[in-house]
Amino acid sequence: MTLSKCAALLAAAAVALAGCANLTKSPAQGLTFKPPAGWTASPGIFGVTQIWVSPKTAAGTQELLLLKLPVVATSRDIIDQGQFQNAHIQVRRQVKICGNDSATYVQFNATARSQRQDVEGETVMTARNGKTLVAMYIRPLGAKADPQVAASIYQLCPAKS
Repeated sequence: MTLSKCAALLAAAAVALAGCANLTKSPAQGLTFKPPAGWTASPGIFGVTQIWVSPKTAAGTQELLLLKLPVVATSRDIIDQGQFQNAHIQVRRQVKICGNDSATYVQFNATARSQRQDVEGETVMTARNGKTLVAMYIRPLGAKADPQVAASIYQLCPAKS
């Protein structure tokens, strides 16, 4: 193998490895978002999604999902295209986050497709720079909400540099 071919292969490998660094990037990077203490985090996926799971209790597990979508989406898009069926929106209202940024809060009941379990969810979402930020808190239907987790879904603010 010539030196130039070897250099080209090394350069290609370096580019590939640099791209792999983004494989586990968290969408929480650059935000004030803080996941709940004691919950288990999945690796971030391309900086687009990450899930935190609560410790298991008698009521089951709860989940916190953070999405940073490269498009503007609606709450209906998120819930209908998500892992839910038979979703019924209980509350939808405009809220303020990060001081004066507009966001949408949605509370819903649905059946989680993956678990075939009835769940209730709360989500806060906002559009910023052509992207949609979504924080969603999912728990078994009837399970008591964790106030720390319920508060965390409002933390979609840009982190101060």
